[in-house]
Amino acid sequence: MKTSEISKATRTYINGLLVNWIIICIAIALPIALAPWLNRQFTPMFRLAEIVLLMAYLRSNAMRSRPICMRPVYVIISVMIVVAIISLTINIMHVKWLFGAESGVSSSRLHDDILNFLPSLNILVLGPVMAIVGLWGMISGRKSSFCLECRSRYSFATDDGFVGQLLRSESSYQIRTIFYIGLFLSTVEWIYYTVFFINVNINTPDRFMLTVLPLAILALSVFYMIGRYMAIWAHYNSTCRQLKNCTESTEIRYMIIADGKMLLSDSDEAQSNNAKVDTPAIIKLNNTSYVSNEDARRRFEELSGVKNFSMRYIYQSSGCNAPTKVLHYVVTIDNVSDIDHSSLTGKWYNAFHIENLIHTGKASLQLSGAIRRIYIITMAWKTYDAEGRRLYPIKNYRPTFRLKDFDEWMVDYDDAHWINVACNNQDSLMYHLRDFWRKYVRSIGC
Repeated sequence: MKTSEISKATRTYINGLLVNWIIICIAIALPIALAPWLNRQFTPMFRLAEIVLLMAYLRSNAMRSRPICMRPVYVIISVMIVVAIISLTINIMHVKWLFGAESGVSSSRLHDDILNFLPSLNILVLGPVMAIVGLWGMISGRKSSFCLECRSRYSFATDDGFVGQLLRSESSYQIRTIFYIGLFLSTVEWIYYTVFFINVNINTPDRFMLTVLPLAILALSVFYMIGRYMAIWAHYNSTCRQLKNCTESTEIRYMIIADGKMLLSDSDEAQSNNAKVDTPAIIKLNNTSYVSNEDARRRFEELSGVKNFSMRYIYQSSGCNAPTKVLHYVVTIDNVSDIDHSSLTGKWYNAFHIENLIHTGKASLQLSGAIRRIYIITMAWKTYDAEGRRLYPIKNYRPTFRLKDFDEWMVDYDDAHWINVACNNQDSLMYHLRDFWRKYVRSIGC
């Protein structure tokens, strides 16, 4: 794939993010704009129709040749579900034959206003729900089960490449924008309702505050996002011109383990050279042809001169800057001394020292990502089954992690499902409720 094709694909992702935001704003705006023509009974049905359409859009993403991050759309679907449930509950509470003429809540002003002006006052419910669900999306971040399952399907979402970084950062930005819009509308609309709203009819100031103001904010956010993504594309396009002769390449990275330690470049030398600590065994190829395990083993032998070792494929990712396919392997050697007469140089680090290098930012991004992946998946595999249920009847049990046991860990590190298990398991908060939501609600649109 040449740079022009990569540039075209990147533009597709950027346009997809903009389309996502436009669809989100339309889904929020339609019930607000149509409030004068909607009655209380049909408001939940309208929301449910929107939910079905958004889930269909969510499902269509899986059939695209270049699927994009749909986490902001999923957040809005969650908002619509909660608002629909609240609206439906309000309707049910006012069914006279079910609760009688006096239902116990009929004496409050809010009750009467909601009963008579529910479609127009729907923003009083929508704003707080947007803020709460948006805050939940910000806190859960990439650890949400939706994000983790999506990353397990589409490898680019776990990459450190430009597309992966773009989708991660912009989806988080859109969710933050949903939160801020919801927080602003909640504050302004509830202050207006408490201080100025008169429950006789919907007058001109009411229409402005309850309808025009929310629609104006959503419209402004669309124009802002258009300018934002035009600027991102312009920045990427200018960078792309500097790489106009750049084609995709392959990088093979070997993490070498012996006696429970890992061979890395010397941290003192790396710091003096303004470099990051990394594995000394890296091979770069100027092509993207398929690299078999046998070929990777042969290349390591040629690079290091070491003959007696075992090698295991871990996973594939993308390069941080150039369009590079990165293959990660772990090489296990019986003794540290076997490296002494090889062409590889470096320093041996145990797990504690490696953790310190990552936390202090001294390790390279690719090395940090690979170590974190190995640790997270190993600990999840040793603690839970594939459904997230504990293997041992001990809550919050944490098994040991020792590099010298690596050959005994019979788990597929290329399977991102274990990352999901690590974050959504029997020891996590509200596991059964989240598991029910994942299986019977979100699965409709996935």
